[in-house]
Amino acid sequence: MNQHENLTTEIGPDADVYINRAATLLPQFLDVATDVFRSGFQNRHIAVSEKSPRDFVTEVDKKIEGLFLQWAQANFPDANVFGEEDGISTQNTESDWLYAIDPVDATTNYINGDPECSTVVSLRYKEDPVLAVCRLPMKNEEYVARKGRGVQRNGEVITPPIREGRLDRNILIIPRFKTLGRMQNVVGNLWDKVGGVHMKMSCIAEVCDVISGKAGLGVWLGMGPQEWPAAYLFAEESGCEIATLENRSEAFDYSGMGKRNVIIAGNKLIFDQAKDHFGLPESFPLQ
Repeated sequence: MNQHENLTTEIGPDADVYINRAATLLPQFLDVATDVFRSGFQNRHIAVSEKSPRDFVTEVDKKIEGLFLQWAQANFPDANVFGEEDGISTQNTESDWLYAIDPVDATTNYINGDPECSTVVSLRYKEDPVLAVCRLPMKNEEYVARKGRGVQRNGEVITPPIREGRLDRNILIIPRFKTLGRMQNVVGNLWDKVGGVHMKMSCIAEVCDVISGKAGLGVWLGMGPQEWPAAYLFAEESGCEIATLENRSEAFDYSGMGKRNVIIAGNKLIFDQAKDHFGLPESFPLQ
């Protein structure tokens, strides 16, 4: 288990102006994306294809990602864009700026009419996440994190409640597994130690549940490179503990796909109990 490295890129005046502009203009794109998102929700006529077994993409994913690329090119032509569906869309090797977008985080939920789905956008400056937005159109919720300025939910600053330090008083969030054996391989007896378990299949929305106090602990296997910067910034700016789990078996080795196994806890007491559960050392550098 590796606790994250402190990303301490200095934000100078010019970079701060850039981030301010991004934070100001991003809602314009998100409002358009939300209209597209809602128009396809519970629409049985939208086109759906399978990228890999149980990994779906809809025409809504593609349309929103295309709209974002247009928005970025029009407003931030010097930035690179990393999309969930098309990968790196621009290749400006001189740029310090990288946008990442997951147009529909939890596509399976979206297809099935489950409102636990969102559009996630993040901005990195010299590899350091500096801005992240998770908008859940079907729940009328939006979470925004900005480096050094905390997290807001629907415009209100999140002040996480004081969470119980005992696992049995907290909800655990885990991914849905294809087999019971895979789940037991990761969760084991932790299942019996927590106060409850949620499995939503909505990565960043689940992260927002932890940072807002709805859950005390989350474990994500194979968190994608589009989601990781947003998860990191939300956790950091809310005062949560975040770390990457080293691959415990070949079955959960996602490193070749640029993915990470991630744990986020509401406070250090919960984090330490989870760390003990996974049999991890007392100290570790975060990557």
